[in-house]
Amino acid sequence: GGGGDQRSWTSDPLLVIFVTLFNFLVFFVMLNFIIAIIVESYLSTKRRLEDELTEQEFIHDIVDSMRAIVKRVMYRWPAHRQLIKTFDEAQDDSVDEDRILALFPGWERASVQRFVRHYGGFNFLRPEDIPSLVKMEGEQLVSELE
Repeated sequence: GGGGDQRSWTSDPLLVIFVTLFNFLVFFVMLNFIIAIIVESYLSTKRRLEDELTEQEFIHDIVDSMRAIVKRVMYRWPAHRQLIKTFDEAQDDSVDEDRILALFPGWERASVQRFVRHYGGFNFLRPEDIPSLVKMEGEQLVSELE
């Protein structure tokens, strides 16, 4: 159909070379685009994780979580839900040992000191890092904490 020259495209060696080179060129250009998109996404994610105040390595997170659970049982710290509820209701920007003792009257001072020492060791909970989080707009803070 269609008229004209019915020869196969393989019968002309220059056309074979052109088509083959063109296909390789297009393939590698497209491959380069895909690799560029993947690398850019990877770098963006890596940058966000480096800027994340609370992100640690996975194993380190697991060890810290287990350590906190063991200390909570050993030193009779209140449950996490109770701590969160009480601190939220108090609406304090920061707390010290005396404020914690006022919020939790039955909690022993030595246990509170261990609690403050344990959580005070995390650099993202230190007072100098709190103002940068407080100044953020709500949507930005949520995305930062996610």
